[in-house]
Amino acid sequence: MSAHIRDYLQTQGLNLNPETVYIAQAAAQAVLGHTVADHPQLWWHDKADGALCDYFADTAERRKLLQSIFAAVDAACSRLQPHSATLYAWLPENSLLVRLAHIGGATENLLRADEEGCLKYLAARTAQSGWLNLADNIPQWLAQNHLHGMHNRRSGSQISLPLCAENGRVAGVLHVEYLENAPDEDAQAAWVGLVLALLAPLQLFLSSDLSQHTQEETQ
Repeated sequence: MSAHIRDYLQTQGLNLNPETVYIAQAAAQAVLGHTVADHPQLWWHDKADGALCDYFADTAERRKLLQSIFAAVDAACSRLQPHSATLYAWLPENSLLVRLAHIGGATENLLRADEEGCLKYLAARTAQSGWLNLADNIPQWLAQNHLHGMHNRRSGSQISLPLCAENGRVAGVLHVEYLENAPDEDAQAAWVGLVLALLAPLQLFLSSDLSQHTQEETQ
């Protein structure tokens, strides 16, 4: 069994079956190796509220990585049936989460992980802290002011999982929303397996060259 699996479960305080996580990770890694059709509108988004090319150079290498990442997230969603799942890259220099892959219902392309953002978005809290966040009853969380923002009413439960390197550095966040009940332990293990599989391609995506935004700030 991978030491990374044991470390992740222990660090996040998760009492999940490591074997289930291992199987999910292996399944996701197998999908990552597949070649998928190039539909850039699915992953290289250019919407006004946050174009991916504003933060990362659009290269052939990055497109190939995004295709693989999208395929793995899509495969997991087909099995687990959430309302939505979104993988964000974490840009700590800007306190910003940038959407890389998304399946399902409405989501945000960009999330500010500042003080206000952490009040409104579980994914922002996870990016800043490196801790998994699970809200099993969104209406109750909103009523008790544990979470703010009308956008959260689109879901009944949410889970945000960090993609962490061995040194603990956060590379991104996988945010999953359900219409009703929170994911059970088997589903949580499957999402953990996915984030462990996605860590390497996400790190490669982030390290292939500097983001355009960072380059502009240093000029």
